[in-house]
Amino acid sequence: MVRRALSLILLSLAAGAPVQATQDAWPALHDVAGVAADDVLNIRRAPDARSDIVGRLAPDRRGVEVLRTTPDERWGLVNRDGGMGWVSMRYLDRGPGQWAGAFPEIRACFGTEPFWSLRLDGDVIEWSTPEGAADGTVIARLGATARRDRHGLVATIDRMPMTGILSARACSDGMSDAEWGLALDAVLGAEVLSGCCTLDPAR
Repeated sequence: MVRRALSLILLSLAAGAPVQATQDAWPALHDVAGVAADDVLNIRRAPDARSDIVGRLAPDRRGVEVLRTTPDERWGLVNRDGGMGWVSMRYLDRGPGQWAGAFPEIRACFGTEPFWSLRLDGDVIEWSTPEGAADGTVIARLGATARRDRHGLVATIDRMPMTGILSARACSDGMSDAEWGLALDAVLGAEVLSGCCTLDPAR
């Protein structure tokens, strides 16, 4: 009886593992797909095909950062110049490896008061403030225990240690109508910094 119960528990865990491992994470990068070469993918003010068009994506556009979807997953929220809008998920292909629990492939982070920004290319960091620029290196990317929406980032910038917590949550830069899907809270030397991060390599 005990052996049977243990077997059932193990089978249950094994059955649940793929579902958890492949749960989609947001934000996530997508490529425009299924749009004719002489057409565009419209960005609309609201998640409705009758809503006003506020922007357009080229039919070969790659790396579109979708922050989140509507509950029915038919529409995705994206940033555009000067604001945000919604695109039909029918014409977007999700990139691989973007599951809940995987470390987000952030490409840039930025904050205000004080102003700062960093760009990442692999483990190489380009750090910038109004006072100047510096180089840095990622030392470790860490997952949080029992939390798929938190990650740790350990780095050095201009030989100063930086430890940050990356959170999957709505984030505002405080200067525009744009929204971002990742927030970074970090300690750099003796300074505490907060800002937003993006997966978009063009940001």
